[in-house]
Amino acid sequence: MNMFTISGNVSEVKVMKAENGRKYAKFSVIHHIRKSNGTYMKGYFYMTAFDTLAESLAQFTKGSPLEFVGHFNFTEYTNESGKTVKRIENIADSFAVAGDGAYMGKSVSE
Repeated sequence: MNMFTISGNVSEVKVMKAENGRKYAKFSVIHHIRKSNGTYMKGYFYMTAFDTLAESLAQFTKGSPLEFVGHFNFTEYTNESGKTVKRIENIADSFAVAGDGAYMGKSVSE
């Protein structure tokens, strides 16, 4: 199945509107990974959320600890050089505030 769970601190969330009127947000989740020597390194997951989920995320400040459940979307586009670029998008389907048990997500009907 095409699903993931990611937890970490959210970057600034900006809600935007597509040409078709659909709201979306682009943001990143910073995850700290402990290395074998005891130090930590940062990993960034670049995310997209849509509709009411995007609007709900906008209430959180940069650094808020959140946990996301989502799915991958495989896309491709043509860059400025005319080359086709393939990439994987991380799409958030729901989220929870890490540690407090609260849950905010979309219903099955959305």
